[in-house]
Amino acid sequence: MPPNHPQAVRLLVNGRARVLGKLGDRNQAERAIGQALELSDRHHVAPGLTSCISFSPYGRARTLSNAMTAPVDLQGTGHVLRVGLAHTRRSLDQPRHP
Repeated sequence: MPPNHPQAVRLLVNGRARVLGKLGDRNQAERAIGQALELSDRHHVAPGLTSCISFSPYGRARTLSNAMTAPVDLQGTGHVLRVGLAHTRRSLDQPRHP
């Protein structure tokens, strides 16, 4: 699958980031999450929470919700909530790119 393919978001955030989180590799897990978020922003998706069971691309909200499972093994839920809130605030403050 090409790295720009809409389904690559799923592989990055649900696969790579989670595995790296379980392995304790914070830097690479965060890098995979960043790549997934960047890729999510490249695809035109309606705002809101996209379906996790369709073949449509993940939107930013779905990518963030799935991304928050990766750092659980690294820092626990408090850290996950802080990171999620920071990403959400940044998302609301920044204009979306088409």
